[in-house]
Amino acid sequence: MSGYFDDIQFIAGEEIPNCRVHVDRSFPGIYSFELILDGRMYFAVDGQKEEKILTAPTVHWHHPSHHYRYGPVDEKRGWHHLYLTFHGPRGRRIVENALMREEKRHFQTLTNVMEVLEGIRWLIAWINHGDLHRHPEAVARFELVVAQFTTGSEQRLQHRHELELREVIRTIHESPLLTPDAQSWAASMNLSPSHFRKIFREYTGMPFHTYCLRARMRHCAQLLARHPGYRIYEIAEMAGYQDPAQFSKLFRHYIGLSPRTYQHHLLRNRDHGSG
Repeated sequence: MSGYFDDIQFIAGEEIPNCRVHVDRSFPGIYSFELILDGRMYFAVDGQKEEKILTAPTVHWHHPSHHYRYGPVDEKRGWHHLYLTFHGPRGRRIVENALMREEKRHFQTLTNVMEVLEGIRWLIAWINHGDLHRHPEAVARFELVVAQFTTGSEQRLQHRHELELREVIRTIHESPLLTPDAQSWAASMNLSPSHFRKIFREYTGMPFHTYCLRARMRHCAQLLARHPGYRIYEIAEMAGYQDPAQFSKLFRHYIGLSPRTYQHHLLRNRDHGSG
């Protein structure tokens, strides 16, 4: 039986400071997550006659059922390119459900560059290092990169409270174990708590409390990935839960597995990778 982390496999990853390649092809069986850190590139999908000009910072991705055509706008300068390629059912779900979503787009302007950049660089280093027993941690980190990226959707950039809301989101991700406090954030923005919750939901697509819980549980999953020897009650206490059963219920809801099962898969993959 395949393990929880076995349904996505990373193929390659690289950072190219001055990429000037021209691409006109599909990528059968392969998905990708790619960052334009600097520069510009033209971009078209499935024979589109009108090319889009993608300007840094932008993320784009490949899906094997589509044909892509792109390259540098300036042949001399190129663009600063970072990419990850991967395959497997989880990879497909990440691209289709988290990235393309209902708009079926293939690129997105990036607002939280440093968080995404740090995660991609870690993954590129890991892919090229070949430390297989850290595969579960790599999967957890990649899912966090995608989660951080999707909090910076281009469609939210026009919100008049954008700067304040981005600060709220940054704080949630940097300190996910803090107790959610919508009232304090509302006061700092001169809003009523109910109005703050309303605009936060408009901006992120989910209620404030739900967003905070998801960030907290993903942080706990990362703790288990980094320290699989931790006991469940220790993780629960670190997350502020005195009742491990309540913690386990929330963990299962947001991660998809109970913390004990998640930990079991981590240990099994670690043993397999070191064997």
